Amino acid sequence: TYVDVLMLHWSAFNSYPGSTQTSTDPPCLYGTPSYNASMCRQSSWKAMIKLYLDGTAKSIGVSNYEIHHLNDIINYKYIDGKTYLPSMNQMQLHGYFNNQSDLMSFCKDHNIQYNAWSNLGTPDVSQSVWNGTTPILTKHPIAIDIGNKYKKSAAQVWLRWHRQLDVIPIPRSNDINHMKENMDIFDFELTDDDMNRLHNLQSPPYPVNCVYTPTSAQDPNNLP
Repeated sequence: TYVDVLMLHWSAFNSYPGSTQTSTDPPCLYGTPSYNASMCRQSSWKAMIKLYLDGTAKSIGVSNYEIHHLNDIINYKYIDGKTYLPSMNQMQLHGYFNNQSDLMSFCKDHNIQYNAWSNLGTPDVSQSVWNGTTPILTKHPIAIDIGNKYKKSAAQVWLRWHRQLDVIPIPRSNDINHMKENMDIFDFELTDDDMNRLHNLQSPPYPVNCVYTPTSAQDPNNLP
């Protein structure tokens, strides 16, 4: 029995209200003198490598890792003296949150596949406050206009935008028609002008719920 891909979801102890400490690993004991986020990442990655080498996981990766987080693990040498890079890094990426060019370049340089969550801006998440006149991405007039050229929906345009950035999107849907639509993005190609129009949307004036921003409170030992 194995899993195809196993990922570490967070780069440090999640210190949000309501979080529960479950680790028994000293460097991962947040709030104690032994806590060290960098060493915790390396210790966690050591466990991931073991699962990879024994065949439990065919591939191992991370999620929500910034460059300094990635450096901690890609420079870590396992007990066999080798380094093991994550196969992918899963990060938030969509039309209103696309300022990660440095991170994307870093991943590409190290052959780490960039994988995107919240591809369409989580339009159905009530906490994501799309206020005022800001349209959700699947109803954005620019995406609709571009889609009309190719007889595609706005959602398909956004997913194609991801693919042309060499990013693997992971859209979520419980609607079989949407699932089929999400897969039907390989018979057209966006022009450079299309890509630029999509990339340069004006972001909402109010920060949305699903924005990942590492803070000193979350990761006190490893500030950017």
